[in-house]
Amino acid sequence: MYTTDVLIIGAGAVGTAIARELSKFKLRVMVCDKNDDVGGDASKSCSSCISTENTVTPFTLESKICQASRPLFDKLCRDLEIPIHYCGSITPAVNEEQMAAIPGMLKKAFDNGVYDVEYLNREEILSMEPNLNPSTLGGLYSPRDAQINQFILVVAQAENAAENGVEFLLDCKVLDIEVIQGRIETVKTTRGDIRTKWVVNAAGLFCDDIAKMVGECDFTVHPRKGQFLVLSKD
Repeated sequence: MYTTDVLIIGAGAVGTAIARELSKFKLRVMVCDKNDDVGGDASKSCSSCISTENTVTPFTLESKICQASRPLFDKLCRDLEIPIHYCGSITPAVNEEQMAAIPGMLKKAFDNGVYDVEYLNREEILSMEPNLNPSTLGGLYSPRDAQINQFILVVAQAENAAENGVEFLLDCKVLDIEVIQGRIETVKTTRGDIRTKWVVNAAGLFCDDIAKMVGECDFTVHPRKGQFLVLSKD
């Protein structure tokens, strides 16, 4: 049986970030993950965009978190030597229907406090990115959007946490959580039982399954897949 103060379930970008933060305190911290390496499921296959909060729904918790977290990435990347590419992003409109949506997208950005997003006409966008569809009519430019190497991000956070004393249990799937008189007592896993005072649910795509184990789940995760086209010739 393992014993710890805090057990973090999930070793993706969120779980390793929490582990690194908690490693600054006098706590016994453990991270378990069902996979054989850190990186989670969503974290290793995401868009790798570190974007401003111009596209999220305004005045929501997500918007507030985005506004608070975006500036922190700059320091995080400096501290852990994580490559980040400040490339900006272009949202082109290639037909009249998409052009009609541009004012609403711009308003959403402003409602989120992102005031450096700007409208560009066809000539401005094509001069910035000549390889865009020549049918482009105009679009939006967000200069502070950036690209990060999410693999290095997760590994760097995990390594820093481990250096500070956090223990990682991989190939360790959570099977059940024992709750006695409203308190978590034991987390049962494929690698044995873990006694802990606190559990942090950072299980990503499976966080609803973990929440159900303690009877605290009023949501369902609906995973979705996207497509990415790699156009680089090198």
